[in-house]
Amino acid sequence: MTEIRTKPFMPPSADALRRAGINALMRTANAHLISVVEGGRPEKIAERNWPYDSDAALLIKGAVSTMTTTSAAALVRLTAHFVASLSPAYASAAFLTQTLQLSFDGAGTITVGAFIVDGGKAGFVKQGAPIPVYSQLVTPCILEPSTIKTISTLTAEMVTGSNAQALIEDVLRQNVGLALDGALFDANPAVAATRPAGLRHGIAALTASVATDPTDAMLADIATVAAGVAHAAGNSPITLVANPVRAIMLKLRTPRDLPMTVLASSAIAPADLVALAPSAVVSATDGVPEISAAKATLVHQDDAPTNIGTEGSPNVVAAPTISTYQTDALALKCSMQASWARRDDRAVAWLSATGW
Repeated sequence: MTEIRTKPFMPPSADALRRAGINALMRTANAHLISVVEGGRPEKIAERNWPYDSDAALLIKGAVSTMTTTSAAALVRLTAHFVASLSPAYASAAFLTQTLQLSFDGAGTITVGAFIVDGGKAGFVKQGAPIPVYSQLVTPCILEPSTIKTISTLTAEMVTGSNAQALIEDVLRQNVGLALDGALFDANPAVAATRPAGLRHGIAALTASVATDPTDAMLADIATVAAGVAHAAGNSPITLVANPVRAIMLKLRTPRDLPMTVLASSAIAPADLVALAPSAVVSATDGVPEISAAKATLVHQDDAPTNIGTEGSPNVVAAPTISTYQTDALALKCSMQASWARRDDRAVAWLSATGW
């Protein structure tokens, strides 16, 4: 009798699952764009081009179909994969993956208990003695759904070419990644029904070192911002965020065993150095990613758009505007929920360096 040997089942790796999730999102966008160019329904195009990608089919139908516990969980997972895919290039995504991550799961708000660093929260109790009770209702933080939205214009040739999926992925990563960086690390207040407050909102800058030696000044500045978040961080990692040029200087001038993660973001001012305690920040990036495309439309081609026409004295017309029909272009719209909040003001410390 011939012996039949079978290979043991190997579950897919986390990277493989992440890549599959990203592919599903990009194929969804591609299907919407192709449907505009060729005609037909996006779900039929996805079924024709990627017949075995059930995640892409779920994303296309998810916004209009009845959600089940299984399908809703799958959509949240796909969004998490997309956010994780931004992390190599964008500091905000890399940081958010380190925080306490929650899911709205259809809720209007999430109330998160206070983050109070206190070693006295638990202790030894004599048998029969009352056990201490500590409230987590002190100054809770509230997460409210906020949505990042972006529109990108592409030519028909870009959509129908063999590199369409890679090009669409690059466009969406850049747009969403830069938007996350800009909002997460700024000092702007929350805007109701629009955006959460930046992590630096209400946090005063610390005093930079006045040492004359650049390396001494840099190490002193690192110590200053790290000390600002150390109490909230405890033994959990501290993350440093700086402008790309300053981030390179940090990596070149500090010891190789620097016990902190250094992230670069073009949203940070050239002189600023920010320290963050991920354990004292909560985030939620979920919801159904909504992707749609249009052919015959007019858009204000600007990253700070206004209405096409505003009545007044004089009337104001937005510029530059383009007609996607006239230019044989397509408009791809993507929106995704993202929210975050400090659970403790000691989660963030920053300064503007002057000596290095």
